[in-house]
This record gives sequence, C-alpha cells and structure tokens, in this order.
Amino acid sequence: MGTLRRTALVLGGSGELGAEIARRLIGLSSTLFVHGMVEEELTELCAELAEVDERCQVVPVPADFADLAATRDLIRQCTRTTGEVDFVVNAVDLLPPRVRTVLMPLVRNSSVGRFVHVVRDQHRFGVPKTTELGGGRRYYPAWSYTESKLAVMMLSQTMAAKLRGTGCRSLTIQPAGMEMGAAPGPLSRGLMVDAVLYACTSGAVANGAYLRGRLSDGLNRIAYFIVPSVIAFLALGDLIVLVLFQSGKFQRGNTIWVWQILIGSTVGLLASTMGRLYSSTFYALRDTRTPLRYAVVRVILTTLLGYLFALVLPGLLGLDRKLGAAGLTASAGLAGWVEFFLLRREIDKRIGRTRLVPSRMMRLWTAALAGAALPWGYKLGIDRGSPLFSPHDTAVHSKLVALVLLGIYGLTYLGMTAAFGIPEAKNVLDRGTRLLKLGRPSR
Repeated sequence: MGTLRRTALVLGGSGELGAEIARRLIGLSSTLFVHGMVEEELTELCAELAEVDERCQVVPVPADFADLAATRDLIRQCTRTTGEVDFVVNAVDLLPPRVRTVLMPLVRNSSVGRFVHVVRDQHRFGVPKTTELGGGRRYYPAWSYTESKLAVMMLSQTMAAKLRGTGCRSLTIQPAGMEMGAAPGPLSRGLMVDAVLYACTSGAVANGAYLRGRLSDGLNRIAYFIVPSVIAFLALGDLIVLVLFQSGKFQRGNTIWVWQILIGSTVGLLASTMGRLYSSTFYALRDTRTPLRYAVVRVILTTLLGYLFALVLPGLLGLDRKLGAAGLTASAGLAGWVEFFLLRREIDKRIGRTRLVPSRMMRLWTAALAGAALPWGYKLGIDRGSPLFSPHDTAVHSKLVALVLLGIYGLTYLGMTAAFGIPEAKNVLDRGTRLLKLGRPSR
C-alpha cells in the first residue's frame, strides 16, 4: 500500500536550513520544487536530492523574489508540472507581500494546503513604528533583523485570515532560545525541521489514505532494521557482547549470560518498536488517551509476567535462577505484542487496515538468516566437537574476529536485501556512497 504523496515547494531551499527541510520532505512528496537564488548551487542540491528517493521528482526553480516576473515564472513552472502545491515552506528571511499574492492561489487549490513560515524567536523584539515609515529612522542590523522576523509573523497571520474557510492554513514555526543573528545549531535545526514536517502533515491526518500510507512506510523502515537486529541478538549475541563488554573480570561466562538476556529481548523487539509508531499515529490524530490506556496494560502485564518468568518458572523448571533475567526481557516482549495488537486493532478502526507485506517480510527474514549462517558456520567449523545449537565457547576469542564476523553478517544482509529490491537497502547504499564522496579529499 503506497503513500499518498504530496507536492511541496521549499523557498530558500539552497540555504542550510532549507536544504535540510527539502531532504526530509523527499519522503512525503511525489514532486518537490526547490527554490534558490544561485542556479548552479540549486542544480547540485537537486541532483543530490534526486538520488535519495527515485519516486520523487525534484525540480529546481531558481528565482529572485525582487523580480516579480521571475517569481511569476516560478509559479508558472509549478503549475505546468503539477497544477497545485500542497506544502509551501518559506525558509527565506523575508517574503515580499507581492510574492505572497502570487503564491496563495497555488496553496488555495490544494485540499490540504499548508503555507509554513520558518522564523526566529527574535520577532518578539521587533517594534515597528508607523511614524518612521518615511525613512527618518536609522536602522541598525540587529533592529532590521528582528523587525524582518516580525514582518514574517504578521505576513503569516494575514495569509491565515485570507485562507480561512478554504481548508488551507498558514502556519509559523518560531523556535525559541537562539542567539540573535546566530545560525541555529544542529539540535535547533533538527527541531525546526521536525516542526515543519508536523505543520505540513498535520492537516493531512484527516485523510485516512494519506496517514495509512505514512504508517505503512514507517513500519517497513522499522522492519528493515529490526529484523536483522532480532537475528543478530538471537544467533550472534555472543559476538556483540564480546566486542562491547568482554574484558577484565567480564569473562566468557558473563558474555553467555548477557547473550541469554538478549535472546529474551528478541521475543518482542519487533512488536515493541512498531507499537511506538502506532502510538505516534494516535498522537497525530490528537488522541493521547488510547495509547496511554494500552501502555498501562503493557506495564501491568510486564509486571505480572516478569514476576512469573523471573522468579517462579526457573524454580519450577529446575533452571538456573540467573535465567530469570532473560525471563524478564521475554515477558516484556510478550506484553509488547499484546500492546501492539491492541494499538493496531484500534488504528484499523480509525484509518483502515495497516499490515506489513508478507512477501517483503519473508525476504527480510531470509536475508537475515542467510547472513547469520556464515558467522555461525565459521563458529561450527572451528568448534567441531560441540553440538550445532551450542554456544561454541571456544570458537571466537578475539574482538577483531568477532567484528569481522559481524561485518560479514551486516554486509550479507545489505547485499541480499539490495538484490531483492528492498528500497531501504538502496537508501543505505546511496547514503554510504555520499559519505565516501564527502570523505575523499578534493583535488
């Protein structure tokens, strides 16, 4: 089930903040228009964005907003390509009113139109005086900056009034706590981008198909990374613990014990992670009570089952009481499955049926099992005297060997899923390629 994708326009996309917003909107958009002033930089950015998701058409739209004719050309290009724009994100310092006038019809024609302005919190310090509009006041950079931010806020409110009753909205993102005139740090920029994405999609949650598609895409991405984690904890947990912890007084016996705890966590690892996404979907629907009720059910079940698995069952079954720790993680996993099914059942009532694709999951499990078979075969070959499903205590003692075996597992999984045509594998490979290119010294 595919995502109902939208059309987006990022104004000021060639800047650092605008470029980051454009990168995050790729997954939401069937067509993404990216505006900038310098055509060469804009073309290079759009080429990079096009590699992120082949399903999204990335269109550079260079324009100088001081030139109204160039602005109208931008609008005509958007109209010729898609006919309407669902999300317009204004990441430029100041959008002239005449530009607002020509952009509003684009958003007004969309059923979920959003015009999102990104400003700094310094608008609070802007104090415009109508008596000084004749030019008698001397403007200092700091004053000009704060008043330009205030102008954007007032512009957004004016647009909101004009769009009232059309189903479209004009919103403003105004993060606080930044130093005046300073570029936002990575955390602040990340928070701004998340806020922009929420502002763009908040109006679309009423569309069940759209939200259902977003949820399905998120479940697929979660499954791609959690499935190999489950197999790694189950089959190769001793290698992971060896690399991370085994040294000094932390010996092989401790490694096997922690591995048993990891095996217990695999019971509900997939359900628990998908359950968090379902909870977030309820938050998008402005329902915080439903996930809270089911979270309480999960906590109660975890407590009761944890007591049973950790303190009662080991004695009844004649097992080492230290295995109760593994019982705790397993009981939490079972409770996670209960919460997951409750959340999914309720979401299905709200927006329709959401499921992972069985054939896709089969490919993921096949790739993970095949990848784990290689390190497991190595351990079996070295420790030939032990049964097939034993810890193989004498097989691997070197952290370097353990790292190599884990690397083989990861690369095998990545290669097989790429061969199976899993989109997330291509995204990982593309991102790795870009990082390698950035790491090479320029000639």
